[in-house]
Amino acid sequence: RKTGLKEANLKEADLRMADLTKAILRNADLREAILSKADLKGAILSWTDLSKADLNEADLRVADLSFATLRKANLKKANLRGAYLEDADLSEAILINTDFREAFLGWAILRDAEVTGADLSYANLVWIDLSGTDYLNCIIDEENIKYLRRWGYVF
Repeated sequence: RKTGLKEANLKEADLRMADLTKAILRNADLREAILSKADLKGAILSWTDLSKADLNEADLRVADLSFATLRKANLKKANLRGAYLEDADLSEAILINTDFREAFLGWAILRDAEVTGADLSYANLVWIDLSGTDYLNCIIDEENIKYLRRWGYVF
C-alpha cells in the first residue's frame, strides 16, 4: 500500500501515530507537523521540509529522506535504521537516543544538533558535518571513528 501525497501542504498537520508506511511525500511541506509515533517505514520524504516537525519516536526505518530539511526537528528516540539521508539538513535537530544504525548520512548536516545517545553504528558518514555537536556522546563504531579521525574529529 502506498499513499501518494507528493508536494502536499501538511504544514502544522497533526499526524501523530498515523500509518504512513511507504507513503510518497516527496517535496511535501510538513513544517511544524506532529508526526510523533507515526509509522513512516519505507516512506519517500526526499526534498520534504520537516523543519521544526515533531517526529518523536517515529518509525522511519529505510525511509528516503534525501535532501530533506529537518532543521530544529524533534527526532528523539526515532528509528531511522537503514534510512537514506543523503544531503539532509538536520541542523539544530533533537536527535537524543535516535537510531541511525546502518543509515546513509553522506553529506548530511548535523551542525549544532543534540546527539546524546544517538546510535550511528555502521552508518555511512562520508562527508558528514558534525560541527557544533557533542558527537562524543554518540554511539559510533570503530570504522567510523577511524574515518572521522581522518577528517579532524577528535575521539
